[in-house]
Amino acid sequence: GESKTLEFKETLSKNNHTGQRDKNMEKTSLKTISAFMNSEGGVLLIGISDSGKIEGIENDFLKSKDDYLKHFHNLLKDNVGEQFYPLIDYKIKEITGKLILFVSCKKSSSPVYLGNDEEFYVGNCHTS
Repeated sequence: GESKTLEFKETLSKNNHTGQRDKNMEKTSLKTISAFMNSEGGVLLIGISDSGKIEGIENDFLKSKDDYLKHFHNLLKDNVGEQFYPLIDYKIKEITGKLILFVSCKKSSSPVYLGNDEEFYVGNCHTS
């Protein structure tokens, strides 16, 4: 199950209620990544529901693994910053026949701010 160093997100971009790409969905994953780096580090698994069911990323606007990884890379670049790339390792893995985006984050020695608004996240807390 989820913990302070393990988080599940069912999708990266797709809002399952509307079926559309949703920037707010992407932001929730980016918040988790920045909070992990501002805390003790952690692992984000995209393609797994909150209940732990493996859903996969196949329906999350996945054209190809390369395109999906490039989109994720660009989200990191635009919202977290290239200086934090060494602290973030991500890859697509197959689990029980489904594709999962596995994101491992190390603790940062400097504060990680999210986006142009420079929002700061740590654990389950948020300050601007």
